[in-house]
Amino acid sequence: MLSIVRTFTRDDIPQVADLYQRVYLPSYSGDRSALLVSLAAYFHDLFFNRSWNDDFISSLVCEDADRRVIGFTGVLPRRMVFKGRSIRMANSFHFMAEPKSHALAGVQVLKALLLGPQDFTFTDHGGEIGRRVWEGLGGSIAFAQSLNWTRLLRPVTHSFSLARSKAQALATVSWFATPVCRVADSVLSRFSGLWPGRLAEQRDGLTETELDVGTLLDCIERFSSHYALRPDYDAETLGWLLSRAETLTQHGALQKVALCDANGEVVGSYIYYLSTANASRVLHMTAIRQLIFNVLDHLFLHAWRRGASVLAGRLDPRLMREMSNKRCRFDSQGGWTMVHSNDPDLLQAIHSGDAWLSRLEGEWCMLYQPPPDLSRLVN
Repeated sequence: MLSIVRTFTRDDIPQVADLYQRVYLPSYSGDRSALLVSLAAYFHDLFFNRSWNDDFISSLVCEDADRRVIGFTGVLPRRMVFKGRSIRMANSFHFMAEPKSHALAGVQVLKALLLGPQDFTFTDHGGEIGRRVWEGLGGSIAFAQSLNWTRLLRPVTHSFSLARSKAQALATVSWFATPVCRVADSVLSRFSGLWPGRLAEQRDGLTETELDVGTLLDCIERFSSHYALRPDYDAETLGWLLSRAETLTQHGALQKVALCDANGEVVGSYIYYLSTANASRVLHMTAIRQLIFNVLDHLFLHAWRRGASVLAGRLDPRLMREMSNKRCRFDSQGGWTMVHSNDPDLLQAIHSGDAWLSRLEGEWCMLYQPPPDLSRLVN
């Protein structure tokens, strides 16, 4: 049968929600109708209730001859600046196709997307299948931006948590093991140099304040200005992103910190999800060049004091040496960062690490989170 790719409309939401459930949540065991209602509200709010959506690029569906939606990719437009000129980025995510018999529908949707009017296309949660399709259609993998960094704060506690997640029997001894792990972490960290408590004396007078939207906007504008490719936010869009990030409570409580020097000038900032059960995920970090180590120390100490056992975030290639010197390790877990553009100069900037692409610029804050009454059944 012939199929066509067209713009995603409100009328498509029920079918797209149904497709999402079958592709991403096939083992869901709860009330399916309630889940579909939640998904429909999510797709409506994200793609049709945002002032930053415009007509230059839209999400796409693939429709078969019977007008059934058999493929989809979500797209949100982002304003960026490349070497002083305004450009458009298409942030693509929720790439999916009918699981039974329409694998080519996904290829059709992605091909149509990459032929769009945007200056470049970006996604940062690509899997192996998506990577092969993406590269087959002329896209490329930003390997440096696909790396993540991890900093252990309580290595023994973290190791026990990993073991407990794989062996449920260990949960029965948590009441005993948890305090033992804490003592072991205290002893080990003091002797190994990992203990963040030592960093309290190395902060050079930095004081912390709540990071509001205006301060964050100023930090991004100032500290990203020396990158060839950088985001171009306004207060409304950035405020919506932060509000959206705060709803993703499955990652933990969102911590937003601005750091000031002795003169009251903001010299750095960071945003992360505080979790004592899993890795605390860092969304954003900025610092003036000469105080990068101090801001990292403050971040580690802030998370450690609040019970975090490990911090993790996306690597900015320009900071690899500093992260390494601060005992961070690197891995490529969590998906590929994939890009596509017909501008070789722009691609070179991304692949050489001359691009500001934090988790705020990708789809991290856009992913679906079920409401609390459905979360247990989804997870």
